[in-house]
Amino acid sequence: MAGNSNHEEVPVVMDHTDNLPYGIRMIGADKVWPVTQGSPEVVVAVLDTGLNTTHTDLQNILWINEDEIPDNGIDDDGNGYIDDVHGWDFVHQNNDPFSLLDVTWPSLQNHGTHVTGTIAAQLNDYGIVGVAPGVSIMPLRVVNENDRNPDILVAEAIEYATVNGADIISMSISISAEYGEITNATSYQLVETALAQAYAADVSIVAAAGNDNDATPSQPANDPHVISVGAITSTKVLASFSNHGAEVVAPGVSVNSTIPFENYGTSSGTSMATPHVSGALALLKSYNESLTNTELRNLLQNTTEDLGDAGFDGDFGYGLINVTKAMEVLSGESLVPPITSTEENSDSTTTTDSSAIITTTISTSTTSETTTTSSNTNFLPLYSVIIILIIRVKYSKK
Repeated sequence: MAGNSNHEEVPVVMDHTDNLPYGIRMIGADKVWPVTQGSPEVVVAVLDTGLNTTHTDLQNILWINEDEIPDNGIDDDGNGYIDDVHGWDFVHQNNDPFSLLDVTWPSLQNHGTHVTGTIAAQLNDYGIVGVAPGVSIMPLRVVNENDRNPDILVAEAIEYATVNGADIISMSISISAEYGEITNATSYQLVETALAQAYAADVSIVAAAGNDNDATPSQPANDPHVISVGAITSTKVLASFSNHGAEVVAPGVSVNSTIPFENYGTSSGTSMATPHVSGALALLKSYNESLTNTELRNLLQNTTEDLGDAGFDGDFGYGLINVTKAMEVLSGESLVPPITSTEENSDSTTTTDSSAIITTTISTSTTSETTTTSSNTNFLPLYSVIIILIIRVKYSKK
């Protein structure tokens, strides 16, 4: 995973109202939802540790391979994977990327589920909500029990996502020779080839820049076909752990999202910034599915909020993604910002009522940044009232 050498004890939060994580507001995703919350026809492949699909906030989000008949032991679509109805576990080479892992670091149970929640947690009056709650997720497990993702497995997963119709590939991982993830002298070339083929097939590819405070992004984020993502704090400062030189930045410190067993936890890293970008691309693709990956990438770059030095710079790249502005350019319409009851709070600085916090802690892969629990605020009723009032006023003037 992207800079996975630091692990912290993170509070677990139980929350039964849709909380708007600060990252959603920071990139402006909530302002886009009146236009689109994402289409199930848009598929985001998540290459990670797998996914806990029994979580209430992650129901009905799975990609469905309609050419495969479930559980008949036959490769119906002839793609080389038997019963791959919802994705694939490339570590064990089976169709079950959903099992919780019996490993030393419980963070492996959390990481993929946390990343997926930031992309597509449901708008269901329960827990948190993701950037694009209406899109489909293709879970592809590439991280093994030793917290490593070998290059050969990653290459195979990229190829699978491409052949099976993913629109976006989201990789909150890094591939490092230091951790033994480069199999041999030529094996990483398989990843480079797979990335080039995916891009040629019009797939948008997003990857974490890494958490080592290096001057350049790690592999595969440094590939020219990949949108590399650095992490910033809730105050729009580059996170102390984030690698520099990323193409864009997104919220990556104390991000609240889903973890297994109906729980929620805050975690930090470029791994947490990456799904904000993947979700933003999914929203834009949902609005206009004819957009190519090049057009989406250019749109993302040209609508960022410039941070740091003017223009592209080595700390923030093109800047903080702004999906509201991107959608305004795409639609040609100004988006009225919804008024929410969470505007006065930030879940990076506020904790929940003590009755909502379980005293048990779960270790999750994070950086040395401080993590906190998120605020529980139900924004949906007020949001609905505001939209209704706007509609009534609009038509009363006709």
